[in-house]
Amino acid sequence: MGFYIHICPKMRYKARMKPSKLLCPETYMWFDIEPCLLKLDKQKYSRLNDDVNAIDEDGIVDIHKILVLYQQTAMPYEIYTKQVHQPVTQEEENEIKEYANLVGMKCAQRLLLYRY
Repeated sequence: MGFYIHICPKMRYKARMKPSKLLCPETYMWFDIEPCLLKLDKQKYSRLNDDVNAIDEDGIVDIHKILVLYQQTAMPYEIYTKQVHQPVTQEEENEIKEYANLVGMKCAQRLLLYRY
């Protein structure tokens, strides 16, 4: 179906296409469009997943698994912290966490974060 904006009348035709699903903006799971439309009719922004305990599994950040490129070698952050000849600062650790939150854990385990 592509991009869909519920409050845009010109896009309403997309909701009539079958089968259609919408992505929950909080859990990143797909749901059939019919029940989602009822929620979106009530509120512009809605969590489409009814399970209040559901979370975005890829949003859980484990900085030890983030891939780092250090001295021309790719390694998990956990090994990088042992390779560095000085203690890793809290500032650097916060930077790594922010990076993982921005790109997501899936990407952080596939991309290389360059450290010097």
